[in-house]
Amino acid sequence: MYRFLTSLSLRKGDGFWTVVWKIVIMAAVLSVAFFGVLLFYSFCRNVVYFRWLRPLVVNRVYDSEYVSGRIKLEYMMYGKGIRVRDVVEDEVLLKGLDWVAVPDRLSDTLAVFCKDGRRGYMNRYTGQVEIPAQYRRAWVFSEGLAGVQKSDGRIVFINRGGNVVIDNNVGCADDGGGYLFHDGICRAKDRVSGKIGIIDTLGHWVLEPEYDEVIRFGNFWQLEKDGLYGLLTHDLDTVFPVSYPRMWVYEDCIEVGYPDCTAKLFDYEGNVMEDFLIDGVSHLYYPTGELLDSAIAGEDGNILYAPASCQAYMVYGGNLSDPRYGLLGRNGTPLTLPLYTEIHAVGKDLYLCSPHGTLLNSRGRRVN
Repeated sequence: MYRFLTSLSLRKGDGFWTVVWKIVIMAAVLSVAFFGVLLFYSFCRNVVYFRWLRPLVVNRVYDSEYVSGRIKLEYMMYGKGIRVRDVVEDEVLLKGLDWVAVPDRLSDTLAVFCKDGRRGYMNRYTGQVEIPAQYRRAWVFSEGLAGVQKSDGRIVFINRGGNVVIDNNVGCADDGGGYLFHDGICRAKDRVSGKIGIIDTLGHWVLEPEYDEVIRFGNFWQLEKDGLYGLLTHDLDTVFPVSYPRMWVYEDCIEVGYPDCTAKLFDYEGNVMEDFLIDGVSHLYYPTGELLDSAIAGEDGNILYAPASCQAYMVYGGNLSDPRYGLLGRNGTPLTLPLYTEIHAVGKDLYLCSPHGTLLNSRGRRVN
């Protein structure tokens, strides 16, 4: 190296191109050395210090939460993930966890934790691992049972000892919905058919897996099959059979849409609250053929419009993106069923209805 650098020094008698060549070589050497120093500094700062050294010497907690009276989760700023601390003994019991999920009920003592992509269970009151991290997926305990996913994709249910008590060929729901028991029953997906039903704590199908979706709303189970909806009570008694294109369960009532696009409102006992539900009303205006006072003949957008004899009412069809319309008299009486996607007034008593170009008069009758 010394001889190489010496050879680059300028000497008396060097020719012009020799001097130029030595200058170019020296500039290249200095550039390589400069970028080499930058890379070395970056490696030492970002890898050696931030990734290797600082997590070992700095244990800074940026947030924490209690999962019981003595067990606290601490979220590490520099180290990996989460650690579990016993605040009574002031001792770290677990560290390097990816996340922890705690059940809502205080009687369910086991919380799910994830470490290195595998799930296990720890006692939320002692912080001790009771079921090692060995599952691909795992859900919190409910009513003494927890759903876990085996390496072959099956969902089985285990007890607090980690023993399998239900193995009924249940598959993992595509939406990632939790496997939680409520009063002895749980929504589940059949691994073979891909359909959804309900099982009990013995693993028996109390509602056969033949539905595209089963959703729990308070004390009801809403069913969906082939684009139609139905409703069961929590005890699986039928409130509405699976034959309606729309069904929404609210906090105090149930809205049901019918095949003719009408809708009714029911209370939780199945009594009719509103026999003909309307979601919106809009005014209709027709072109009179006259020009505005300031209009110039032949200009667009200067036609005078006047209110038609009827209005249009709107009811949502199968979903919010599918509104349907019908004619509504000025006295509030529906003149037609909500069968149309659009209604335009083409005269004071004449209406063009899509999608089939039907002409109706102000009584809602077809005009031949």
